[in-house]
Amino acid sequence: MPGSGKQRYCGLKCYQAAYNAAKRDRIAKRNAAYNAAHRDERAKYHAAYRAAHRDERAKYHAAYRAANRDRIAKSQAAYHAANRHKIAKRKAAHRAANRDKIAKYKAAYRAANRDKIAKYKAAYHAANRDKIAKRKAAYRAANLDRLKQLTTRRGGRK
Repeated sequence: MPGSGKQRYCGLKCYQAAYNAAKRDRIAKRNAAYNAAHRDERAKYHAAYRAAHRDERAKYHAAYRAANRDRIAKSQAAYHAANRHKIAKRKAAHRAANRDKIAKYKAAYRAANRDKIAKYKAAYHAANRDKIAKRKAAYRAANLDRLKQLTTRRGGRK
């Protein structure tokens, strides 16, 4: 109700808010039933909308990510730190379920990018020659006994 003569009573708005508050459960049930009955229609509509506005949405998301890069990185780091075990479990399950598909994908990638991979490897080895040599020397020193016992398929290495 208005407090002074200058204010107007917002009849419909106030009535609608009170009605929605009182009938919240009934409205939620009705909406859920409607959504369930029209799921395919709505999916088609949303797919068409996304297809029609793909470029516009991509531009918007790119701008948002650029403007909020630090905040997003911080948030993702916190999520990964808090859920490390859950994420590892999910990844392991995915790899186990899709082992063949992943192997096929990797083989196809290696075959298609053989030259690029060789170039990257050569560049890495050239840039990190000393570090690699140290790591190999440390490994050999730590595993000398085991390495002496190894044999190749031809029966060599002794």
